[in-house]
Amino acid sequence: MQRINIYYGGRGLIDDPLLYVLDTITKVLTELNCDVERINFYEDKSKIASSPSTLKTCDAVILAVSSEWFGMGGNMLSFLDACWLYGDRGVLKCLKMLPVVIATAPGEKDIAVDIMKAWEILGGISVSPIAAYVANRADFEADSGYKQIIEKRIENFYREIGSQIKVLPSSNAIAGNLGVRPKSMELTPQESEQLSKYVSDDKFVKKQKEDIKELTEIFKGMLPDDDPANKADQLLNDFRKRFKGVEGTSFQFAFTDVNKSIYAETEDGQVTVKYGQLDSPDVLVKISREDLKDILDNKATLQGSFLSGKVSSKGEFKLLKKFDEAMK
Repeated sequence: MQRINIYYGGRGLIDDPLLYVLDTITKVLTELNCDVERINFYEDKSKIASSPSTLKTCDAVILAVSSEWFGMGGNMLSFLDACWLYGDRGVLKCLKMLPVVIATAPGEKDIAVDIMKAWEILGGISVSPIAAYVANRADFEADSGYKQIIEKRIENFYREIGSQIKVLPSSNAIAGNLGVRPKSMELTPQESEQLSKYVSDDKFVKKQKEDIKELTEIFKGMLPDDDPANKADQLLNDFRKRFKGVEGTSFQFAFTDVNKSIYAETEDGQVTVKYGQLDSPDVLVKISREDLKDILDNKATLQGSFLSGKVSSKGEFKLLKKFDEAMK
């Protein structure tokens, strides 16, 4: 008994004419004593990455897609990507694939060609597609001539599955061998399959992201002193040590050399110095980190830097002098 997998990349909408075609295909193949399994990607998109493992259990493949606004839908593209990353090339080269493209928007033949090209690059064998544009589903389903065409094509596909007819070489297969598949990790087909299962496991991926974030925080504290992130933290620490506060005022320092800001706010004797933005600071200062460091090191003053043109400022200019007094 031949086993045929149908991979449906549509959205599963009730008015999708492709569903009618797939029901017809399934009926014909079942009558021909084939074991048919349909995998609907829209039901669980997280499983697409591990779907290439199901290719091992079948004798032929049908890739069925509807047309989207700009080519085939993303679910089928994701499946083909997964086959490229995790598929067993030894399995793929033995599988014949029939593209079925039933479109309600123009471009069905282009999509069929794209699928055939992709499958051949993966190492598989593609056969002549079923491709049709359907303007009205009711009229399409009511036309017995269309149904006969589909049935006859599926019967021929069934014969092609078991045939050992040699096919002519294709440049697409060569492109697959010369492709840009990542070479950083040499994985066996079994390891690739296991990796695809991890990728499709949302809980595993979430845990990995949390672990990476935690490691990032750990290593951030181990960066060398000349790292820009370390310099910024040192600047903030020096600011907090030096600034005594100006009661009832707020200063915003927007750095001109990095996309960061420090604000200093004093209220009820409580001084707050943090990274962040204030909605309406009393004084907004645009300054480089080096110029602010000079002020913190007593090599310059804020008012003097403003008068010399090194920094620009908006707000109550008299507070510049009070800021310098709070730094002594």
